[in-house]
Amino acid sequence: MKALRSVLVLVIFILTFGIHLFSSSSIIQNSAEVKEEKSQSAVIKFSKNDKYLTPQVGINTWAIPFGVNFEYGLKKNIGIGVTTMMWTWGSEYWSNTLIDISAEAAYHFTEIKVDKLDLYVGGGLGFAIYSWHWKSGYEWLIEGGSGRSGIFLKPIVGARYYFSEKIAIHLRLIGTVLNWAGFGSTLGVSFKL
Repeated sequence: MKALRSVLVLVIFILTFGIHLFSSSSIIQNSAEVKEEKSQSAVIKFSKNDKYLTPQVGINTWAIPFGVNFEYGLKKNIGIGVTTMMWTWGSEYWSNTLIDISAEAAYHFTEIKVDKLDLYVGGGLGFAIYSWHWKSGYEWLIEGGSGRSGIFLKPIVGARYYFSEKIAIHLRLIGTVLNWAGFGSTLGVSFKL
């Protein structure tokens, strides 16, 4: 049921993005149109020295992670940042915890002139810390410990859609390679600091 709910949220979000994106008469505008648009209202997009703080939750099938992402605009279309996420899951007898911390870099497609939309691709290098233990009363079976902690790589495709100059919804599709390999996504709210 959790998986179905997560998929429905993702589908609704993607459809909303698609309707807004394709309802525009053109995605890439020439510079004269951009200058005219800027004179009418401020174009909201990623730029140099921007800082974003994004609390986020994961959309996964086996556990719902939560965490935070920070990104800094190093150049007009290059961002660097850090993300940390935490998963907890278990059963009646045991519990697991996975924490990952990653440094990331992203290329933002600032030349795509769709107001309020920030599309990007990037990657990260991180470290996953995994631990597990038996719940009270079951320690006699085995003590618990850690395992499969280690370094991972993650390709990222993401988008922010701004509701205002300072607040945006943030969707990221993430793969993990090497340690804890898999695919997932996060949904969060970005606050421009």
